[in-house]
Amino acid sequence: MYTHMGIMIIKGVIFIEDDKVKSEKKFHMNPKLLFFLIITCTLIATFFISFYGYSSYIEYKKEEAKANDNGIRIVDTTAAINNNISSVKRETISLITNIHNALNDSICYNHTPDENFYSSCKNYADELKRAADKENWNCLKFDLERAALNLEDASNTKNLNCLVIAHRVLHDLDANVFNRNTDSSDRASYDISITYLVVCGKLYEPPEEMPPAGA
Repeated sequence: MYTHMGIMIIKGVIFIEDDKVKSEKKFHMNPKLLFFLIITCTLIATFFISFYGYSSYIEYKKEEAKANDNGIRIVDTTAAINNNISSVKRETISLITNIHNALNDSICYNHTPDENFYSSCKNYADELKRAADKENWNCLKFDLERAALNLEDASNTKNLNCLVIAHRVLHDLDANVFNRNTDSSDRASYDISITYLVVCGKLYEPPEEMPPAGA
């Protein structure tokens, strides 16, 4: 029996050595074994593909659920936000920084705004309105218009709370959105700027109605 057919194990796979072709040193895999190995490999590959695909789907659904809880649509990625930030005009960013600094000097660090500053608030409001008209990002437009509304009201009523609201909106924009990578010891956030909240993933879009001045 052993003189007619030899069974060899090469690297864990069984081959049949046929006496008829022994002199040529050719080896033929058993067709049944070959079929078994193909089916086995296919099943294993299908399992891993299905497992990792399902895992990815579960992770996606978790992110989607988290996004829905925060009012965010899953398609709004970090890349999309970065594109919006990079599209903002330089003069708009400079204006935000300048008015933020002016408000810092007038109402922060134990400062009290004087008559001249209240008078200048109308000009600041007009500049912010013009900047908002030139921008396409709805979140930023909302913030600029809100700051303008409060500054304009402050110029008419001398309502200090309107200045506080305007300052907080512009602070979040200046310190935590557009100039967040610059050196500064003041990186507190007021969570009032819609743009900042979108960047943080806490909101997707501005509210339908503008809050009244001072609120």
